[in-house]
Amino acid sequence: MRPGAKALAGLAGALLLAAAGCMPEEESRGTWRTVSWSRPAALADTLPLSANVTYKAGHFTIRAASAPVLYTANLTFDADVQEQPSHSFDPDTRELYVGLGRGSVNMPDGAGASEGRLRLSLSRTVPLHLQTRLAGTASDLDLTGMRLERAQVMSSMSDVRVHMDEPNAAHGTVIRLDNRYGRMVAVRLANANADTITVNSDFGAVDLDFSGRWTRNVVLELEATVGDVKLRVPTGVGVEVQLEDRWGGAPDSWSRDGNRSVSPGWEGAQYRLSVRGRKTVARLSVVGG
Repeated sequence: MRPGAKALAGLAGALLLAAAGCMPEEESRGTWRTVSWSRPAALADTLPLSANVTYKAGHFTIRAASAPVLYTANLTFDADVQEQPSHSFDPDTRELYVGLGRGSVNMPDGAGASEGRLRLSLSRTVPLHLQTRLAGTASDLDLTGMRLERAQVMSSMSDVRVHMDEPNAAHGTVIRLDNRYGRMVAVRLANANADTITVNSDFGAVDLDFSGRWTRNVVLELEATVGDVKLRVPTGVGVEVQLEDRWGGAPDSWSRDGNRSVSPGWEGAQYRLSVRGRKTVARLSVVGG
């Protein structure tokens, strides 16, 4: 590795880290304030909900709702150093926006901002389209029990865990994970019930666990620049890695043909994981398969 590339890799390692028509409830504790929003679900409600989250410098959690609601959100923030809360729901387009500010998320700043917290619960019964923009957060996205059709998790300088502990009741048509200057762990990805999973990682670390219920072959579209990418694949699932540049990290037991490497038993495997894309000064490792 060139000296400049080593410096970049070292830098990457150092950076790993209410209302249905009414006003929100508000509780004041000095400069710290809490606001809450919620919207009930109709019994015949089947239209998709698009949930958009923008949040920085705090703790973020998402869960499937235990009550018959479209969503509930609880946000605690420091009014002196953070942006003001943002919430809107359009009943016609079924678009929800919640968090601090809207649009792109800049690098976090402000003393004490890390004590903030956003808790979001989403419906278990309607199809969901989820998009998050996170910066400087410690986040746990538990997607278990949701009917997830699309999900895009974008994070910067964050420590993010994504997991789906039961099979997705919907067909996950688009699953995209973006990680910059941070760490992202995604667990039981086979439960997403998706044909394609797209992962972009810049100057960070990504750990992808493909355990869960396999029902189809999966394509992983990977773009990684400086950092580490680890794939954990159950025994018996065939793995194929074909990148634009030659992958020198294939285990000795794998077969190679140019830029293509395949695990033993690939041809006879019931289910297969195909990795496509490229990496630049990034290390890719595969465990299992």
